[in-house]
Amino acid sequence: MIHLQSFGYLHEGGVPKAVADHRPHLVLDVRDLWRDPHHDPAMREFTGLKNEIRVRVLNQPGAVRYLDAQAAAIAHLVSTRPIRIAIGCAGGRHRSVVAVEQLALILRIETTLTVEVEHLHLHLPVIERNGGNR
Repeated sequence: MIHLQSFGYLHEGGVPKAVADHRPHLVLDVRDLWRDPHHDPAMREFTGLKNEIRVRVLNQPGAVRYLDAQAAAIAHLVSTRPIRIAIGCAGGRHRSVVAVEQLALILRIETTLTVEVEHLHLHLPVIERNGGNR
């Protein structure tokens, strides 16, 4: 089994306690990989579960290739015990959610593994911030 978890670094000043307490086998930080839809006021209130956000993130250069490669690596990590992978972005509402959902889709299609998905900060309000992509 694979447990994929999205989170936002800005909610607890680093890897959130909920992630650290479950000691993931792998933590991926996607803040510097793709432009944050948060910076577009029309997209800010949406989440990575909305198709417009999904398309915006996955259409960025290298996004699909990166997630395909991660899915292949994750599939090789799984042995006889469950593994936990946490994926973080700034607020945990856009990029990390898209990454988790896409990885889950790939793994469900390409393997016989059970994949669970959890979004830690999806329900929290948008964090107001200035500048930067993080």
